[in-house]
Amino acid sequence: MKKKHLQLIIILTLCVIFGAGYLWMSGAENQDASETITTEDTEEIRLISEMTVEEISYESAENEAAGVAFALRDGDVWYAKDAPEFSINSEEVATMVHYLCNMDVTRTIDVIDVTELSDYGFDEPTYKIMTVQSGGSESTFLFGNYNDIAGGYYLMEEGGNEICVVNTILTTYLERTLEHWGVAEATETDAEE
Repeated sequence: MKKKHLQLIIILTLCVIFGAGYLWMSGAENQDASETITTEDTEEIRLISEMTVEEISYESAENEAAGVAFALRDGDVWYAKDAPEFSINSEEVATMVHYLCNMDVTRTIDVIDVTELSDYGFDEPTYKIMTVQSGGSESTFLFGNYNDIAGGYYLMEEGGNEICVVNTILTTYLERTLEHWGVAEATETDAEE
């Protein structure tokens, strides 16, 4: 009986130690004590309306070859602006636009409380997305550093007043070159079937 009692005490002590370590590590994410950070459960943010995006382009600091500009043709077919004859997968571009317009935000930081935007990677953004909406309004979104603890990228609209930490699959699209957006040609065996 004493042996089981001792084991229970050891297990409870380890749980308390691991719990305190977890709380300490999640508090270590704060880069500056003066930051105002809102920690809420994941919320979806709509940066722009999906229905209004008529052009989208992106750049990648990690892959200089990546980066393509797309525009809508006839309101529902995406094409590469610099290579309109190149056959692209329009549905994939629409999916990328969807991910841009519907991101999950795990944290927000008020820019007023940030002393250096470079601390978040905005001096040399990892990715840069430019959009043109119907009516001609333009928006540029900057992806800063990746935050391992929060599991997402810092994101802000250029000239905006808020930094968000976003978990998104969008960044996998932002490493693509024009050739990665292409529609695969049917092989002879596909044509025979």
